[in-house]
Amino acid sequence: MPSRSLRLIFSPQRTGGHEFTRRNYRTAIIGTFFILADQMETKQPKIYDIYYDAAKNFVVMRWNGYATSAQFREGTEYMLQVLTAHGASKVLADIRDMVLIGMEDQHWLDTDFLPRAIAAGFRAIAMVKPLHYFNKVAVETVSYKVDREKLAISFFENPEEAEAWLQTV
Repeated sequence: MPSRSLRLIFSPQRTGGHEFTRRNYRTAIIGTFFILADQMETKQPKIYDIYYDAAKNFVVMRWNGYATSAQFREGTEYMLQVLTAHGASKVLADIRDMVLIGMEDQHWLDTDFLPRAIAAGFRAIAMVKPLHYFNKVAVETVSYKVDREKLAISFFENPEEAEAWLQTV
């Protein structure tokens, strides 16, 4: 029986115009896959979006999905940097889609971050209520421990209500 040879010509940009036979076809496919994977731009969903709204004089912080402890702390610290860089004192925190703040991060907020943030001028936060039950409990647990004379905290159903409240404090 005659042996068949499978000849494939891959794009010259990807393989330099090399021909592949059945024998080295699998290696070629795997090699091409890795080349393509290396050249692809991966679009990870943004875990957070934080910016200063100059017209309203507050920082907007939106969380999306699950954040690792490192991502959560990085985003929270970045919010404080933006707040202090612009001399602002208020934050609109849209945490509807945030999945969870872990126990260690709750403790970090309570004992480390919030005391530093308040000392730096953080005075009010309007939070759009989380949809995820366990994050709702986590956020409420942290907020109950905050001295309301130092940091005003209020919860809202939507960003419009939160923004309206921030304009009054």
